[in-house]
Amino acid sequence: MLSELDRILETSAFSDKGSGWLFSEDPMILHVTSDLMVLFAFVLVPAFLLYFVRRHPRSAQRRALPHLLAFILIFGIAHTCLMITLWNPLPTFYWPAQVFAVAMVLLAFSVAWFTLPKILKLPSPAKLRAANRALANEVEKHSRTSRALTLIQEKQRENLSLRAREIENKTAELERANESLRRFAHIASHDLQEPLRKIAAYADILEEAIAEKDAEEASRAMERLRAMSSQARIMVSDLLRFSKMSQYQPVREPIDLQAAVEEIAEIFEQTISGRSGSLEISLPALCVHADPLLLRQIFQNILANAVKYVHQTRAPRIIVKAKQGEDNWKITIEDNGIGFDPALKAKIFEPFTRLHGRKIADGSGIGLAIVYRAVHAMEWAIDVETQLDIGTTFCLWIPKRDLRREDEAPEEETTAARASP
Repeated sequence: MLSELDRILETSAFSDKGSGWLFSEDPMILHVTSDLMVLFAFVLVPAFLLYFVRRHPRSAQRRALPHLLAFILIFGIAHTCLMITLWNPLPTFYWPAQVFAVAMVLLAFSVAWFTLPKILKLPSPAKLRAANRALANEVEKHSRTSRALTLIQEKQRENLSLRAREIENKTAELERANESLRRFAHIASHDLQEPLRKIAAYADILEEAIAEKDAEEASRAMERLRAMSSQARIMVSDLLRFSKMSQYQPVREPIDLQAAVEEIAEIFEQTISGRSGSLEISLPALCVHADPLLLRQIFQNILANAVKYVHQTRAPRIIVKAKQGEDNWKITIEDNGIGFDPALKAKIFEPFTRLHGRKIADGSGIGLAIVYRAVHAMEWAIDVETQLDIGTTFCLWIPKRDLRREDEAPEEETTAARASP
């Protein structure tokens, strides 16, 4: 095999350019094969460059590629010319082809002079990888910044939404307060005018009785004046108590509910026992976290109504008991009083509202309004159930966060105990 290769590559078989007819068969085949491979390379490389430019139209090196393409094509043309003169050395074509080939080579070198600096500026694969990593880090950084901005915007929208709801709630609360104030001012002015008008009327009667020296009439007018003055004083006092409730800030502290209700019930013990009545307090051992003053206002005014609004021929029966629910305790104060029309239930907690005349029971009509404000201040709930001439039951709902059995641990202590190992 080595001897055959030596025979093919023997230089004595080669002739000068222009003497292609003296070639032997084996060198001829070698020349043809090599020239075809060179020509194929000159065609394949430009085709690849054109394909690259079309696939990457926005490449930063796109401007340098046409110059490189021209450089390769010019060399290809020069090689073709030389190949023609080698295989077909016609005298009339040989020298022009040689001159054209040299011109093409010079043109190729001139193109390369301007192209090579641009090509040499192309980054290496390592630099490209580093640039890609830096770009990926920058994109990730921008993505994190964008996510952080999105979270901030969502939080701001939540805060704005929360503020808007707070403003709406405050606005609604203010509107309710204004409406309550207008209604309160109207009712107060109307109810306060009644004893004042009667005072003025009985003052005129007293003046006439004194002028006529009618001692009996004067004494009766004086008694009525005292009664009307006392009524006006009570109404003003209740009015002041009611107005203070809207500004009072509750302070919660643990209170034994059974002991607190029993202490309040002692106020009515004499009245109830004097009418052969009974007041039963059936409460479990409960500890309520409440404001002492507000708790007293709630039970004292409800019990006062239960004692006050009862038939004169009926012994008062009052029962205070508790029932545990899922999320709260229900405290009920039940009486066997005269009750009222259930259709008027919506008005019972309004200030200066009297559902019965003064002939049945005296009062300013503000006690249950104080109860409602006290319950609202403690964030509890209250309702009333009634039947005319049968009795009334006030229902007070106290959340379990404010009311628990004395043998139970507070909710936060129980949660902490469960969380600890």
